[in-house]
Amino acid sequence: MDELKGITSITCTERTKKVNYEEIRRDALKMMPAKFCVAWAYKLNCHGSRLKDDDHVVVDGTQMTSTELLKKLSTQEGWAEYEARRAMGTQKLGSKNIITLSRLARAFASAVIKLLQMKIAKQSPDMLGIKAAAKDCNLPDEYCFLNAPYGMKEENIVEQADNLRKFFAQYNATIKHSIENGWIEKKEGSKARDWVAEFNNYLLFKGIKA
Repeated sequence: MDELKGITSITCTERTKKVNYEEIRRDALKMMPAKFCVAWAYKLNCHGSRLKDDDHVVVDGTQMTSTELLKKLSTQEGWAEYEARRAMGTQKLGSKNIITLSRLARAFASAVIKLLQMKIAKQSPDMLGIKAAAKDCNLPDEYCFLNAPYGMKEENIVEQADNLRKFFAQYNATIKHSIENGWIEKKEGSKARDWVAEFNNYLLFKGIKA
């Protein structure tokens, strides 16, 4: 073939690897005490992932502010690139090792589930309200957050798959309603995430039939 004339070798970047949440969890534990990793995962999963300057967590009387958390995260190599991309409206990173807020929330999702099961922390009224608004949704309270599948055992995911889809669908509807009423600002050209589709993609990735 003429198109191959003169070509003796070709290389390219390999397919981007998936985030290893066990590595994220391990690295986060090196960055700060386990109790604060868990506390921030609880805050991010159940009480909102958009941090305000006065946000904080308190564990057994000891407080850590969002400023302190972000200062720790900012010491990572690649954090400046992540912040710049986020400012431009894209958070897609080449590095799968950097600890971001969303990765921290997912890496400790199993601990959040246990916190809620043991009633050490309470599920947020917002998450419970979404469950209540979803028709015929009997999802246990400890699974009522978007990253719950990342912390659930496979058998629990299979058992709760229909309830999870109902919860995610109601979340989608709630966000859509909020955008339409101007309660949530939507960036020009951006598209709201479909959490039902994300859940189904997660099942495909994990090889779970549910």
